[in-house]
Amino acid sequence: MLRKIALGLLAVLAAMGLYVALRPGPERRLADLIADLRAQGEPVTIAEMDPPMPPDSENGAPEIDAAMAWWEKNQPAPGWESRTAGPWNRDLEAPYWEHASPEQMEALRVLLTDLAPFFERVDRAVARPTLVWSVPERREAADLLSFRLPVEKLRRLIQLIGARSRAGATPDERLVGVISRVRLETRTRTSSALDELVMSTAAWITLVDLRDLLALEQVDPRSAREALDSDLRTTWSSRLPRLVRAERASGLEQMPFVIDGSVWSAPKIPRGQRPPTEFEHLAGRIERWVEGRPPKRPQTLIGMIEMLRDLDALLEPGVTTATVGSLMDDPRLHGNSFALIVPPIAKRLLQLDMQSRAARVALAAYEHRREHGVWPASHGDLAPLFRDGVPLDPYTDAPFVFERDGDALVVRAVPPQRLLDRCEEDRARDQLGHVWRLPPR
Repeated sequence: MLRKIALGLLAVLAAMGLYVALRPGPERRLADLIADLRAQGEPVTIAEMDPPMPPDSENGAPEIDAAMAWWEKNQPAPGWESRTAGPWNRDLEAPYWEHASPEQMEALRVLLTDLAPFFERVDRAVARPTLVWSVPERREAADLLSFRLPVEKLRRLIQLIGARSRAGATPDERLVGVISRVRLETRTRTSSALDELVMSTAAWITLVDLRDLLALEQVDPRSAREALDSDLRTTWSSRLPRLVRAERASGLEQMPFVIDGSVWSAPKIPRGQRPPTEFEHLAGRIERWVEGRPPKRPQTLIGMIEMLRDLDALLEPGVTTATVGSLMDDPRLHGNSFALIVPPIAKRLLQLDMQSRAARVALAAYEHRREHGVWPASHGDLAPLFRDGVPLDPYTDAPFVFERDGDALVVRAVPPQRLLDRCEEDRARDQLGHVWRLPPR
């Protein structure tokens, strides 16, 4: 009897050994996944996702580069971005108009005048149909976190034109600043979720600023509607499937470096000695991927490759409140780094759709008041101003809520609680631009 049991155990162990020996390794699994995706017509590299580069006559990116080159040569003293002075600083707790002195505002206007050659180049750039930077060539593990976008340049650019939109000397100058920001953010081509996170966050700030400028009577609503309506029609949520494909292509490009171990070769640096290099950021990203939330499958190289297959779950066209919720809860993505970045971006894109639609409704409400002398009483009153239908609240697919607050009109979206940032509900709704309060003009 014991001999039979022993033989049986040996047979089981032999079968398991044979299975392990014959099971395709990670290199073969990766090759099979790439072959399957190619057979489905899916891109497997970032470059394959890219449409052709537009001609220079249609691409504003070179002009942006020229503007930033001028800035680097002629930038003012560092004190211009002090923590205590100015509407350009987004880190201050209070809105700038609650703390900036007249002297500070005047100093900022002088700065904006000095930067006129810079803004001329920016205005020419955003007048082009698109802004496209070439995809960086990726030759080794250290290149894998490369953005398409010149992120540091864009961060400074958005900061500067944000100052112009919030502190220009005239309503027209402030509006030109808003127009430049909206066009920069809607016309820039992105090719990764990280790039999109940069631009969508900038767009969110721009639309909140537009709301606040309207509330402060700092821009003319009719001029804003005429200039911005076409760009505000951008459907941000429709970008999600492309971004998911880009994240998968990025993962496929990373995986050979994970398999051969080269991403693990960065030295371990004690915290505080020096900032990590881009190479070490990549190693950290992979470590977080492997050591993240408890996965539903073993965190092996093969398991990581299979996670790339799971991204098919995110390729439904568009995004809604329900699909954002399902992204947050989908067990197939637990332990997957894509689950850490895709749901927040999906949430931001949905918020941007809401803000763009709210802006169009708010500007049309001002137009209605200009023509009829009263605020619209309901969503239907705005129908003559929209040939393609009055925009709906994307959270509910119903009209925005109209409320009266004295002589002001309040346009309110109704987000589900799970899509609010983790703070007190009324404050979150205000911060995220869910409430637009329109004073009479």
